[in-house]
Amino acid sequence: MYRALVWKVLLGILPPHHESHAQVMMYRKEQYSDVLHALEVIRFISDATPQIEVYLYMHRLESGKLPRSPSFPLEPEDEVFLAIAKAMEEMVEDSVDCYWITRCFLNQLSSKYRDTLPQLVRGDIMAVVGWG
Repeated sequence: MYRALVWKVLLGILPPHHESHAQVMMYRKEQYSDVLHALEVIRFISDATPQIEVYLYMHRLESGKLPRSPSFPLEPEDEVFLAIAKAMEEMVEDSVDCYWITRCFLNQLSSKYRDTLPQLVRGDIMAVVGWG
């Protein structure tokens, strides 16, 4: 629990001031629910869609890169997102936390290490995250 909290603060999901954590997480949960609902309404996901793919489609919708169909081939960055999401799913119990940590972690990696991202799929994501 505390490890996830530290990651949320370090990645900017939560502010450093503890007093506002509950309010900010409420907004994060609402945003998560809204994006999830949008994907359900446009029938892009169903109950059978694996959770890590749901996270990917949510991320792509929010970044304006959602393809016309889920059957479109994955981009290299999508493979990295799925690898990180799979690792996070093993470590974080809450789906909202898992999505936000995955999304923000990928954004940090992309801004600093874009050239080495494809190697993460082949490497050990758990070691990179520090939870392995």
